[in-house]
Amino acid sequence: MLEIVDLSSLNNSNKKFGGKALGLALLNDNGFCIPSSIFVEATDNISDIDDKEFQCKLAEKLTPLEDNGCYNVAIRSSSLNEDAFVNSLAGHYKTIIGEMNFDELIDGMKEIILSLGWDSRDKMGIVIQEMIDADYSGVIFSSNPLNYSKGEMIISYTHGIGEGLVSGKVHGTDILVRITDSGLEFNDEPKFGFELSEVLCRSMKTLEQKCNYPIDVEWAIKDNCIIYLQCRPISSITGIASGVFPVAQESLRNIPKPLQSHDKVKLRLLAQNSGIAISNAYLFVQNECMGYRLSDGTIPKTENCTGYSAVVVYPKTISNKVIRSFVGDKKQINDSAMGCCRYGIRSFPKYKNIMECVHSFLQLAKDEYWVSAVILQEIYNPMYTGVIRKEQEIYLVEITKGHFLTKGVVPTSQYILRNKELVSKQEIEQERWYELIEGHVIECVCNEGADKRVSLSLNELRTVIDAFEQILSSDAVVVEFGILKGQSKDVIPYLIDFVDNSSGNEIKTADIESGIISKGKRSGIIRHISLESYDSLNIHYHDSIESEEKKADNIVFFCKRPDIGLLELLHSYDNSKISFVFAEASILCHFAVILRERKIPAVVIGEFQKFEYPNGKKCTVDADEENLVRQERILYEE
Repeated sequence: MLEIVDLSSLNNSNKKFGGKALGLALLNDNGFCIPSSIFVEATDNISDIDDKEFQCKLAEKLTPLEDNGCYNVAIRSSSLNEDAFVNSLAGHYKTIIGEMNFDELIDGMKEIILSLGWDSRDKMGIVIQEMIDADYSGVIFSSNPLNYSKGEMIISYTHGIGEGLVSGKVHGTDILVRITDSGLEFNDEPKFGFELSEVLCRSMKTLEQKCNYPIDVEWAIKDNCIIYLQCRPISSITGIASGVFPVAQESLRNIPKPLQSHDKVKLRLLAQNSGIAISNAYLFVQNECMGYRLSDGTIPKTENCTGYSAVVVYPKTISNKVIRSFVGDKKQINDSAMGCCRYGIRSFPKYKNIMECVHSFLQLAKDEYWVSAVILQEIYNPMYTGVIRKEQEIYLVEITKGHFLTKGVVPTSQYILRNKELVSKQEIEQERWYELIEGHVIECVCNEGADKRVSLSLNELRTVIDAFEQILSSDAVVVEFGILKGQSKDVIPYLIDFVDNSSGNEIKTADIESGIISKGKRSGIIRHISLESYDSLNIHYHDSIESEEKKADNIVFFCKRPDIGLLELLHSYDNSKISFVFAEASILCHFAVILRERKIPAVVIGEFQKFEYPNGKKCTVDADEENLVRQERILYEE
């Protein structure tokens, strides 16, 4: 005969009554008010319900819920796999609610068991609960199931009983609750008042902390009293597996959906789906719910890999900062840093190895989020890195030795091609560049007599264009790439990044040739800026610095190049009063893009001496007029 127990006899470690019973046992053991409830052992055979001895025992247990031969109850499913950590199976099985006699109740129990389906290997327990004629009903999520945040809760409620709400038939009211240092903040006032809402939120957060996993609880309010109807893990959070996953199409099902939408994951999937070469990457996912920690280990390393970039991809920011680091094996730095050039280490990696970095990054989020993730991306040591943009039938290509082209810290050779035929080129002799070797930023200086020219042939440029042509679908798209040298000395392009730089102030090919970086016309006092005071390599495109100072005078800043280290100037000065003049410039580097986004006039005029443009003298930067050559864009004012 199937076992039947009430709340007083229910053990929260006894799984034979199913998942819903375990959730109610958890609530009961922690002192929460729940309706009078009867629990029936799980079965997959409805003939067990027809057993006379069972029915007599059931009728006896149901005596507290009986009123003149009728029972006003909710008959709920409680399968062995229901309300579990991986799958909640919410809404999969029937719930029968209302007033019924004993025979109707028996039929309802059979109907719920049959809702398993004929081919199910599961078993179905039954919960029979006193029906609550609620004033309000709803669900509360102790953490945000959409973004895994421990600092947010969600309440969804409706008037009356909540069966229509949880089944999706009734549209409820959703309340977002934020947990702050000063207390709870509600984005709207619940109809049942802040006082009961705070009791509900605080009690659920306390239970969550005791369980060490987030919970989804159904509740009802009757005569200003909260009654708890069921409790289960938030499986959309608890079901996320910790582990290390290659960022590849075949591993996609193992990667949580919010992580799939991250730019760095999407980039690699785009490249793989388009047949474009890209370095390998691995996603380290950590779920705090089950107390599991990633173990130390090694990951495969390809032939061209000379280190890694580690970035926290979930949550996207911690304390409003993008967290990233270059990492590698310090023991290999001496073997890797070899060649005909002089080397100097510009910066050392913060972490001694990859796993120390990954573990440190994952720990940053654990107090605020249940789930965190780090992407580890291979870094190659290419012959060149570059950027390419398409403008109708025109291609603009910029290349440099080493890395950090987009930060604007190195000069570039520039090519303009129309229909893959060379229109113009400006090639440089590059004496200094940066390499990334085992997490170290290496400053390289070309030795005397070595080939300094940064140059691609027309056929090599066509190879680059062909490699990325299918993703250059918009004039605003900029592709960052690297070039490896193959064994047969042919160039092998690979994708580094892909950015949609829609700024509303894009420049055309003719503008580029005449020295325009960002359009506009503005006068100001000349001020020369040295780049030596800016730590350019540690500033990221998305970093932000709050403005501390607004200058009264219009200023024209003269600088060597559009180094990302100059970003601080944009936060310290009124952007409507400044403009820039550069000796050399990457048109597609981050700082140049930001200048266009903010509509700050900027031009490139070639090498200049300070005495030619003395500090304090007033001039006008003209980045609008079409028929001017580069140095003609600086006009002195008498």
